[in-house]
Amino acid sequence: MVDEYHKFVVEINGEEYEFSLEAHDGDYYLSIDDLGGLADMVPLHREQYDWIKPQIDKIRGVKQTWITRWHIQTESALKKVKRILLKSGYLAF
Repeated sequence: MVDEYHKFVVEINGEEYEFSLEAHDGDYYLSIDDLGGLADMVPLHREQYDWIKPQIDKIRGVKQTWITRWHIQTESALKKVKRILLKSGYLAF
């Protein structure tokens, strides 16, 4: 069950992309869309992945659990991830 769910919209090279931030039992996860099915390890939008990956890799307390999903393990890391998303975008809901 999802405790909390937010959608961020970020502009990357003139295009808007969605990032999902959700909490499950107090643990936060950031995800981007993938191709689905047998291609669920391929990001739907490569430029979105290429934009977030180097930024999120620098944050202590974030662990990539799947190609398109990251576990945000600390409150400090959560604040940094939100800051990155809000710097180039906005909270849709």
